[in-house]
Amino acid sequence: MNQWIYVVCYQNLAGDPADFEVLRAYHTEKRAQEMVAILMSAPFERHSLTTGYYSYQRISLM
Repeated sequence: MNQWIYVVCYQNLAGDPADFEVLRAYHTEKRAQEMVAILMSAPFERHSLTTGYYSYQRISLM
């Protein structure tokens, strides 16, 4: 049986190479989606939404 985690991250596309920062991991997809929605409306000060974006990815633990 596969177990999954959902990792919330920020990717800055303006960097050379592009920056990728893992922010948090959740056990449920719903929590990851909620966190991305919150961050897209109120991003961390160090992250610009004009040059990057927040997303989540499903990662297998097996």
